[in-house]
Amino acid sequence: MLGRPVFGRDYSRKKLPHPLDSHPTLQARLDSLGQSVGPEEARRLALVSSESAYSKWFSTRESLFSNLNEQAHKVVEGLRSQDQVVEADSKTEAGRQLLEKHFPEIKWEGRPIAFWVMFSLLGIIGLGLLAGTIWIPLLPFQILFGVLILLLLLVEAIIFKRHYQALLNLTAEGLTYSGWKRPLLFSDVQNISARRSSSSISLTFHLKTKQLSHLKGNIYPFPSNRLQLDLSVLGGKTLPMAQTIFRYYTRQLEN
Repeated sequence: MLGRPVFGRDYSRKKLPHPLDSHPTLQARLDSLGQSVGPEEARRLALVSSESAYSKWFSTRESLFSNLNEQAHKVVEGLRSQDQVVEADSKTEAGRQLLEKHFPEIKWEGRPIAFWVMFSLLGIIGLGLLAGTIWIPLLPFQILFGVLILLLLLVEAIIFKRHYQALLNLTAEGLTYSGWKRPLLFSDVQNISARRSSSSISLTFHLKTKQLSHLKGNIYPFPSNRLQLDLSVLGGKTLPMAQTIFRYYTRQLEN
């Protein structure tokens, strides 16, 4: 009757034969390293319980996956809200409330100092031209100075009409400016471009179709597909103002 084999004995001293296998047996390797592992030591090593790699790496898997699910849910909800806002129709009560919630009306008042400085500079130039007509008694110069004075008076009248006590209203539907004859609807705008000069920013609204001028006191009788707005005449920092107008135009939600 064969006795019960000792655990680990065959595995430590034997190997599976293979024609291309040139590696020594496990026992030979241990002997070369000066390590002696007998059957009892092998049995104890085999019976020692250790934490598995799975439990070590994914012990907090529930919180990990819950955080991922929460983040994914926020992303999906954000995209859903963005789509709802983009497709919102202000003619319906639900659409109007949604737009007012995310894009409330904003008002920017004009800067009186900037207006009066510009107005005063033109007045000083006009006084200089008037003095020239008096000091130079030549008729051609008097006629030239007189024409320039009339042009300056016309420019001052237009500036006063457009920018005196300026007020810009921004809503989800468009812009209303005190120097315009009618509002500018975002639905009529193809795109918006900006030009920066020093600390001032000027916006140009490129319209989908040519329209008669929105500006008060405009002497150009032909339709145009552009409308400019100089933000320097308004109070506040021009860059945040331009960014807010562009966000309302594209209906982008705040992060």
